[in-house]
Amino acid sequence: MYKNKLTVFFSFDRPAPPLPQLHLSEEMANEVKTFIRTRVNDLLSVSQDIALGKDSRLFLKVAAYLWIISIIGGLTDFLTLAYTSKFLSIM
Repeated sequence: MYKNKLTVFFSFDRPAPPLPQLHLSEEMANEVKTFIRTRVNDLLSVSQDIALGKDSRLFLKVAAYLWIISIIGGLTDFLTLAYTSKFLSIM
């Protein structure tokens, strides 16, 4: 009795369900491309301002954070630092 129910339950004779047709329109691809391009350009612009010292307060903050990260990184290994930062970001 159980053998027949299991055979019916695990029957592989049925066809696979049809997959939907997926496509990405050119307009949507252009919107995504434009969004990514503007974000990357903004990031590069801010990075250039920091590197050139145009925004001295932000430059000092970045330098201080990098210095703190280097001190903490010198005291521990990468894996422990990654787990700790993941844990702290969740909190």
